[in-house]
Amino acid sequence: MQPINLQQFIEKYTNSNTLYISDHFFCLDDTTQLHFFYNPKQYWTTVDKKDIEQYVIENLAKECAVLKNVRIVEDSGRKPQNYTKIKAFNLETPTIGNQYSKMGNQIFTLNSKIIIRDNYYHIDHTFLSKDIKCFDEADLMAVLDYSVISKTFIKIKSVFELSCFKKPS
Repeated sequence: MQPINLQQFIEKYTNSNTLYISDHFFCLDDTTQLHFFYNPKQYWTTVDKKDIEQYVIENLAKECAVLKNVRIVEDSGRKPQNYTKIKAFNLETPTIGNQYSKMGNQIFTLNSKIIIRDNYYHIDHTFLSKDIKCFDEADLMAVLDYSVISKTFIKIKSVFELSCFKKPS
């Protein structure tokens, strides 16, 4: 059976994958193909690596968080790491990006950031934030477990519109 979401692709290609994580897409490199997802639940397309230039991989590495040989490890005790507190503000589902939620807790990925707004508002009215390039396996396990809302597919129809496909000048 063909995998249909990011978790199933990761399980299929465990120990031979590289996962690129942006604020508005995921790309799993299985060594022969690039599998693109709008978010962990929404598969986008697959591109054969022989059909792309090396600069695409280089651009992905520059623009995204990079996790190698990702494995699915269930660990509910993981805590957010390497986040900075930021002043709370009104967050809505981004036009390009993703909004994840579970039991009142929310995670947003937008503007090259990952932002956590938990159900228990901090006494100092802050959220937790970090650069998307610092996205780690603990963050991945959280977003795989959350439901997700995305509007990115409305704005970006083809993977070839992504900045990683733009040839450097």
